[in-house]
Amino acid sequence: NLTLKKHPGLKKLLLEGETLAKFVSRSPEEILVRWVNYQLRRVCEGKHIKNFYKDISDGVAYTYLLTAIAPSETDLLPLREVNLEDRMDMILEYAENLGVCNFVTSKDIIKGSPKLNTAFVAQLFNMYPALDSVTRRLK
Repeated sequence: NLTLKKHPGLKKLLLEGETLAKFVSRSPEEILVRWVNYQLRRVCEGKHIKNFYKDISDGVAYTYLLTAIAPSETDLLPLREVNLEDRMDMILEYAENLGVCNFVTSKDIIKGSPKLNTAFVAQLFNMYPALDSVTRRLK
C-alpha cells in the first residue's frame, strides 16, 4: 500500500517543484519506478529505469536495488554472472533470503512481464522501503 500515512518517507521521491497532490495522484507503478530510481541513485550513478519490462530484463537494476535496500544481505555478485537465467536465479535467491515471496521466475524477469515485476517490486518496497522518515531526517 503506497500511502504517505504508512510510508511518510515517500515524500523524498517528489521531484523539484512537484506538489504532494500531484505525486499522490500518480499510479502505483509510477511511484514504484520512482522508488527504484531513488534506490539506484544511492548505489549506482547513472543507472535508472523507466518501466518494469525492458529496463529490468537484464537483472542489473534488480541487483543494484537489492544492494541498496538490503546491503548486509546482498551483494553485486549476480552482475558477474554471464548467463542471464543464472543471474536471475541468483537475484531471486537473494530475494527469497530476504523473505520476499518468489512468485516471479527468472523467465518472467527476462521476458519483462510488467505485472509480475511490478508486484515483485511492490513486495520489495513493502518489506524494505529504505526511506528514512522525513521527520527523522530533519532532526
